[in-house]
Amino acid sequence: MRIITIFLLVLTPLLYSGQVKFSQLQSIYDMNSDEFENFVLGQEFSFYEYLNDLKLQGVRYSKGEGINAKFIGLLEVYYTFGRAVIFQTSNSAEFLSMKEEMKRFNYKLEKSEDWSNAIHKAKKDTYTGSSFTVVVITISPDKELERNYPTYQISLYK
Repeated sequence: MRIITIFLLVLTPLLYSGQVKFSQLQSIYDMNSDEFENFVLGQEFSFYEYLNDLKLQGVRYSKGEGINAKFIGLLEVYYTFGRAVIFQTSNSAEFLSMKEEMKRFNYKLEKSEDWSNAIHKAKKDTYTGSSFTVVVITISPDKELERNYPTYQISLYK
């Protein structure tokens, strides 16, 4: 009995760590705005912003601050691609977990390219799978912006 109690004390925080999974992002794609809001509020995200310009139209929610900040959005317009789900985190473990899950869903790296500009150094990886194209943008730490950690943005679209 003592071993089970210790096991549960160790395992429970891992089960409820609040990490967003790649499979959840895939499910979000087919949600309407009300279902999406219910999902993200249930994950303890809060409304962050409504995007409404020519390139981005939709809603984003946030959770946490600084290195613990996460953003998730359901967009009806994502540049020229139409509907998309976007997720941003600085948690390397969460990002790596998503990449492992992408492998299990047979997503393959199609191309990598430098995506740096005058503001930050970044790379863009494009993956293809049976259901979605997935773009992963990795932004390096930036001391001038007082951001000492990388940022990962994952976008799914068809």
